[in-house]
Amino acid sequence: MSQNQSENEAAKVLPDLGSEYKYHAFIAYAHEDKELAEKIAEILEPYGAKLMFADKEFQPGKTIVGNIEEKIHQSRRLLVICSKKFTESNWAQYEAIQGIQKMMTLGSQFVQIVKHNIQHSDMPKYLNWLTYIESDAEPEEFKKKIIWALSGETAVFAGVESYKLLGNGVGKGLAYSYFFSYLSVILPGLADKVEKHLKKPGYENVKMPKKFFLLVPETADLPHSIVKHDKQIVIQDKENDQFSQMVQRGGSERPYKNTILTIMDGPQKYQVLAEYATVLLPIHEMSQTDMITITDRDKLFQVQEFVRELGTILLHPKYARLGGMVEIVPLNEEENREGNLAGVLLEKIKASVLEDGVTQMSVDD
Repeated sequence: MSQNQSENEAAKVLPDLGSEYKYHAFIAYAHEDKELAEKIAEILEPYGAKLMFADKEFQPGKTIVGNIEEKIHQSRRLLVICSKKFTESNWAQYEAIQGIQKMMTLGSQFVQIVKHNIQHSDMPKYLNWLTYIESDAEPEEFKKKIIWALSGETAVFAGVESYKLLGNGVGKGLAYSYFFSYLSVILPGLADKVEKHLKKPGYENVKMPKKFFLLVPETADLPHSIVKHDKQIVIQDKENDQFSQMVQRGGSERPYKNTILTIMDGPQKYQVLAEYATVLLPIHEMSQTDMITITDRDKLFQVQEFVRELGTILLHPKYARLGGMVEIVPLNEEENREGNLAGVLLEKIKASVLEDGVTQMSVDD
């Protein structure tokens, strides 16, 4: 194929990267799967594909994490070769998790999977809810699906009629995305932040739990604002009542801010760090379109999957320390009704404050 033919084919098959992207795809794989990665590159080369390989494109002098986040940010797709060796590679899995995070943020088919010498049941849970391309497919079929994966159509939509979005564990994927992209960032050091906050002048009599409350409506229908949803919940001091930190994401620093809410119970002031699980919004929003049929039962199932999987992650020995800093609060329709949230939160706050006091007494003894 001549260079002009290659450019013409690329224009027909692969989208223009424009100024937004530098690569058509970032290929995430374990070193042992390099041969398959190179085979994919050979398939795409005639079409003018610009691919990101970590061992070739990473910028010297920059941290590995910084390079990964920057290159994923510059890529239109993340192509993950999921194999047994992939499940043993920390860096390859980190790349995939970052890709899942970006996919949830964009609401797009950013992550594409090539399943290679691994059973579906052995795939990581944060990936096995996605559909995939089989590496042992017939050569022409494999080529066609790889091109589709990068051209804007997924191999699934192009070739599998039985695909059903909500039958593949969306809730599980959202749980992993939420934990790694958000909770793992805001939870470390939370107890120390609360103690420091309560030592500010004028906060001596305030009671506040040393944990984060995650509000999860079973309908996936989230209010736009907690304080507008329940007038008893207020933000008293925007300047003092917040935790903020800068975090490296996508090659640049980004601010993470968490607002502290205040609830009065008679003369007693309670404060709390509580937020709705905004990561669930796409499930509700999809149900409002005519592009896909999602029933109330579907939504409830996916929310339950989210809660179960997030709970499992928080119980994992590696993250158990963070698990003690968050409480998942499922809300039925009545509990999430306008004006009812403060009562639900107060009950949780009082129990948590009492628990903190008992724990502190045990430490002092």
